[in-house]
This record gives sequence, C-alpha cells and structure tokens, in this order.
Amino acid sequence: MQTNIKWQKSIFSSQYKLFSNHQDVGYLSHNMSSLLAKSRLKNRNFSFITNGFWSRETKMFDVESDTEIGNIIYYDSLTKAAISFQGDSYTFEYTDKMRDNWQVTNESGIKIAYSGSFRKGTIQGNTSEPLLLIVGLFIANLFWQKTITAIFAILIVVQLFYFFGS
Repeated sequence: MQTNIKWQKSIFSSQYKLFSNHQDVGYLSHNMSSLLAKSRLKNRNFSFITNGFWSRETKMFDVESDTEIGNIIYYDSLTKAAISFQGDSYTFEYTDKMRDNWQVTNESGIKIAYSGSFRKGTIQGNTSEPLLLIVGLFIANLFWQKTITAIFAILIVVQLFYFFGS
C-alpha cells in the first residue's frame, strides 16, 4: 500500500503537523529541551524517549498499551541509524549530501522515502504502518537538533576563546 504524507511546521514551533489528502492525520512534537517526543499518526499514539541529549539510543513506546515496541541506535556520524521494530531491523540513512532526502528501508522490501527540511516535506512509503512512517521524521529532527546544538556550542567556545584569549 502506497502512503503519501506531507508535514509542515512554523519556524519556532516544536510540532510537525502531518497531512494526507489535505486532511490532518497526526503530528510529531519534539522540543529541543526535552528528551521525550510524542507522535500521533492514523489514530495511533507513540512516544520516543531518549536517555540523554547525546545518547546513542531512543526507545519507542505504544502509548495506549504503555509498552516498549522498538528502539533506535544512532551512529556517531549523525547520518545513519538502526531501527528495531516488531522483530524486524530497518536502516535510516540520508540519500544526498545536503540531507534533504533520506529513507528508512529493510531487507524485506519496506522503503519509506522522505524529502524536505525542518520546516516542510513529504513522506512516501510502501507501508501503512504508522510508526515506520513517522520514525524517519523523528530521527531527522533529532539529528537537526543535535547539529544546531553543536554549532552553537562551537560558536560559544570560539567567542570565549576570543574574549579570554585577548
């Protein structure tokens, strides 16, 4: 089953709004200062809990049953991740150098393609499984947050070095 979803968010918002055929189908909410992200897609609610901002693992939960349903392990490069869900393994990876396109795939033929930026984009996949459709946007958003944080940290260190080094 082919699924097409669009997302959008305003520049200072922490919530992505998800649409299919111009209908609101869900959201992904992930604040930079929080280690908890919440999502709803196709009337299913999920949470993503990361044990620390620089942690290499996020656990995924089904909110209704309050059970852990998978996890995500991040590679140090912030370009790739391994996803485990319902006994299957999936790979998240960027497909271009600008990080405007990425995908979630597995060896069984599941392929979900994402295209866009932190403000708007699309999800196209050959599955209707809500968690698989949203997990790629969650990972990309987490990578964007970590990249922005690292850039700010470097700028602060450079400014401190300039201030105290003079």
